[in-house]
Amino acid sequence: MNLPEGYAARAASLADLDDVVALIKACDLADVGFEDPVRDHLEQGWRRPDYDLDADTRLLVAADGKVVAYAEAHGDNPELSVESVAVVHPAHRGRGLGSALVGWIEARAAELAPAGSGTKLRNMVAATDERGQTLLAGRGYVPVRTFWHMERALDEPVEDAPIPVGITVRDYRADDAEPLFLALEEAFADHWGAEPFPREVFMQWMEQVDPELVGVALEDAEIAGACIARTVEGSGWVDVVAVRRPWRGRGLAKALLLRSFAELQRRGVWSVMLNVDAENVTGATRLYERVGMHVHREWRLFEKPVR
Repeated sequence: MNLPEGYAARAASLADLDDVVALIKACDLADVGFEDPVRDHLEQGWRRPDYDLDADTRLLVAADGKVVAYAEAHGDNPELSVESVAVVHPAHRGRGLGSALVGWIEARAAELAPAGSGTKLRNMVAATDERGQTLLAGRGYVPVRTFWHMERALDEPVEDAPIPVGITVRDYRADDAEPLFLALEEAFADHWGAEPFPREVFMQWMEQVDPELVGVALEDAEIAGACIARTVEGSGWVDVVAVRRPWRGRGLAKALLLRSFAELQRRGVWSVMLNVDAENVTGATRLYERVGMHVHREWRLFEKPVR
């Protein structure tokens, strides 16, 4: 990696977590004017059983030892796509660090992608980060999708939503893991960019959830949908809300979301967020607006073929 004088590159380790969080929050303040919860999200990714910190991450360190830039590149299915991100501290921008990290990302993607696979390399950039978008465009990336973080305050009582007739909703149980994995794979199959989710990662994830924050909807013994939520640095986050096609259009997703919101509020959580494809064909954005959510932040997804 070609770096300006005074900078060095190395892989991240769990001991660097706080420094990378501080870096990302400094970028948030510069790019959007506020900080978002990031520590739990980052740590969860780093601790995945299929994640290789030594190979999948790079830190750039200034002469004083401070972490000033970070990049990662990882693919659940590298024969299909590799997801990446790169951030540079505002005080160190304009020195070529971003270009160096994107070059490393592209080299890492080439290592991950099987020969002749047609793998897509994707990079997510804040919509307000014009410098980052210009950099990617100059290297042949094209914008392919917009994603939103949507948010709802939980400072008012959460309204009730009726559960559709014939369906029951209960807390998650350990023996739900396998049928829930299969149900979610089916529910997300018609989403843009859908890929198989690693089973071992899902099973590890479900060992860590709070059962009361996972609503499982059933008709008889068959899973119709689910909502998986958690607390993140004092706020709420919805990882998944999904309803299988035969049960859509009956208000089940709304009921699942509001059930999770009410449980989060009961725990003293002051707001809840989630991530959504702004062009989602299932009407997810309209659903989230109906349950009181608004766009909190916008992201642009750029893509290019791996060479």
